[in-house]
Amino acid sequence: MTAEIFLTELREALDGSVSPAFINENIRYYEEYIDTEKRKGRSEEEVMEELGEPRLIAKTIIDTAETGEKRGMRNVYDSPYDGSYDGEGEDPGAEQGAYGGRIKYTRISGGKALLIFVGIILLIAVLFILTIVLAGALVALFWPVILGAFILYWILNPLRWD
Repeated sequence: MTAEIFLTELREALDGSVSPAFINENIRYYEEYIDTEKRKGRSEEEVMEELGEPRLIAKTIIDTAETGEKRGMRNVYDSPYDGSYDGEGEDPGAEQGAYGGRIKYTRISGGKALLIFVGIILLIAVLFILTIVLAGALVALFWPVILGAFILYWILNPLRWD
C-alpha cells in the first residue's frame, strides 16, 4: 500500500464520524509521520507496514474522540446546526444536560476573554468610585446634622475621667 492510498482510506473511514477539521488534523499528522520516517531512510513500504490498516487506525481515532468527549476533554466536532434559531421550541445547537434540560456552549477567544475581563475590572472600579463619591456626598449634605448630634451627645454624656 502506498502512502497516498493509506491517507485516502483513512480520510474515507473517518468521514462522517468526526469533524472535517479533526480529519484534516489526523491526516496531517500521518503525512508528517510518513515523511519523517522516509527522511530517516526507511522505505514507504516499511512505514506503511508498521502503521497497519487505515480502517483500524480510523476506528481507534473515532473511539478516542468519543471517549475524550465523555471525559470532558476538548473534542472538535461539526454539527448540522447552522447557527440559526428562531427562539421557538428546542435550540438545535444545545446539548442534552446530565439532569435534563439543554446546555448551550459558547467558546470565547483569548482576545474577547481579555476584553471581558478588563470590562469587568473597569466596572468594579467605577462602582467603587461611585460608592465613595456618594458616601462623601451624603456626609457633605448631612454634616450639620451629624455635627449637631455629636455635640449634643458630648454635652449630655460628658467624658468620665475615673
